[in-house]
Amino acid sequence: MGNNRTKYDSEFKINIVKMVLLGSKTMREIAKDMGVDYSTLSK
Repeated sequence: MGNNRTKYDSEFKINIVKMVLLGSKTMREIAKDMGVDYSTLSK
């Protein structure tokens, strides 16, 4: 089996953290908007 994990760059991660900290949307909404699985954000 191959490794199909997606790698996210630092800028992408920082932007998501900023969105979460601003609190204008839930983590589930941010995950959906950014095309990331919720379980990835909650780690």
